[in-house]
Amino acid sequence: MHSNRIWRIATLLVVAVMVLAACGGGAPAPAATEAPAATEAPAATEAPAVTEAPVADFRVAFVFPGPVNDGGFNTEGYLGLERLQERFGLETAYTELVDVPDCARVAAAYAEEGYDFVWLHSGGYVSCALEVAPQYPEVSFGTYTTGDLPDAPANLWRNDARDHELYYVAGAAATLMTETNTIGFIGGIDFPSYVAAVNGYEAAAQDFGTDTRVLSVFTGDFNDTVKGREAAAAQIEAGADVIVSAADVAIFGIIEAAREAGDVWVIGFPRDQCEAAPDTILLSLTLDIPADIEYFVTESMAGTLGGHVVQTISTSETVSIAYCGDNLPPDVQARINQLIEDIKSGDVVVPEIYE
Repeated sequence: MHSNRIWRIATLLVVAVMVLAACGGGAPAPAATEAPAATEAPAATEAPAVTEAPVADFRVAFVFPGPVNDGGFNTEGYLGLERLQERFGLETAYTELVDVPDCARVAAAYAEEGYDFVWLHSGGYVSCALEVAPQYPEVSFGTYTTGDLPDAPANLWRNDARDHELYYVAGAAATLMTETNTIGFIGGIDFPSYVAAVNGYEAAAQDFGTDTRVLSVFTGDFNDTVKGREAAAAQIEAGADVIVSAADVAIFGIIEAAREAGDVWVIGFPRDQCEAAPDTILLSLTLDIPADIEYFVTESMAGTLGGHVVQTISTSETVSIAYCGDNLPPDVQARINQLIEDIKSGDVVVPEIYE
């Protein structure tokens, strides 16, 4: 697909998000809605083996914090929903744009309607999961958590996303590529996982650079392209020539600012953003979210209502790096590949700091 077409799609996404934001509030729940046409699904990847044959009448509901056509985190979650439909013929439903205070109501409504698995697609939904899961012990719930959760209900699947290693790798690449000795980090909301990500990014700058400066900011919104562009423009003005994203739709604002400035690289997240901006994306930090969701759902169908899976680049095959052509020179790619192997073997231990 040509990059111009992708950019036009991204522009339409941004407009759609602005329209949705103008409407205000979360979407009513729970009603199945039509699949979005704004983004295209990437090719399906292999998922973990199913423990037992899927249950034909198993029903799965998804709750999303943002629009499912954001081209980022929520789109990846929606592709997980489509994967369940295509592979197993499961009945699915979803509600998007659900604010954290409304999550419990939406999740409980799905449980009351007889859904067997309710996926809460946000690290901000932890309190919601802890509130609702004990009320419906025969229903599986799933969400993103970070670190220990000693009171986790037995029917809660925890995708323990620990991004410190992934962003350490990003920090190494950025530091090896910067010509200004200044690199940037732009995130949406400072969830614990992203705080650890910033710290990992900064640690790599110290380990791979000489007095490399790291500029970091959380804009408070994963999907605000204006805030993303403004934050990137400010960091570029301050000297940053490589910026990593920890945002969704807002990455398109970051890319826009980088293009306007010229000679500025962007590191994508959480999916391969190369086609969207092949002349601007250095590499992408990728999460195979559909494969993770399929694993949790198939295990639940086989009778395991909950569990805990730690997701890092050293422990999970669904966390990886996607290079964008030869934008990262071969010698630097070789160093990054070796770094990843060293992290996986334990020869390099990335600090996990949440403050």
